[in-house]
Amino acid sequence: MGEVKPHVSLEPGGYLSLWGVKGQVPQEHLNIINNHKRPLIITGIDNDLSDHIKWTLEEIRPGFLYRLTVEDISKGAGDYKGYLIISTDNPLKPKLRVIVTGQISE
Repeated sequence: MGEVKPHVSLEPGGYLSLWGVKGQVPQEHLNIINNHKRPLIITGIDNDLSDHIKWTLEEIRPGFLYRLTVEDISKGAGDYKGYLIISTDNPLKPKLRVIVTGQISE
């Protein structure tokens, strides 16, 4: 028995939901936490929902804590689902996947 700690944690989890009325959808965020002693560098983020969302990445504690914020930019009402793929320099966890869903009404 023992505690298993992931290489990189996504808190509160690897899923973001953007629900609301067009123009009034709240931003959602998650923290990317490096659980190693060696700093983690995020080398890129691929967004397959560029027509629906924009993201920003803030380095809170360099190499160890990042905040990813996602905002809806849809031009109309509708539902969507896709992913943000976060690339890192950690060979044990080179890719992180964040599921993003949106349900936007008029």
